[in-house]
Amino acid sequence: MLESNHPFIAHLKYAFQDDSHVAFLMEYLEGGDLLNSLNSKRKKRSFYSTVRFYMSEMISALEYLHEEMNILYGFIYNF
Repeated sequence: MLESNHPFIAHLKYAFQDDSHVAFLMEYLEGGDLLNSLNSKRKKRSFYSTVRFYMSEMISALEYLHEEMNILYGFIYNF
C-alpha cells in the first residue's frame, strides 16, 4: 500500500508494530466519514446519487488493487 497511486485510496505513510498492537499512519482526508455523509442527505434522489457516486469510487479502488497491485481480496471466515 506504500506504492499505491490511486485517487480513491488513502496513502499509508508509516506502519508500526509492537507485541500487542499494529498502528498505521495514513494521510489526512477531510470531509468526515461515509455514514455521516449519507445520513445528512434529506432527499431520496440526492441520497441515491450519493450512494452511486461512493460505490463507483470503491469499485474503482478495488479494481486497481486487484489488477494493478495484484492484491486479492475476499472474505475471511473464522470458525
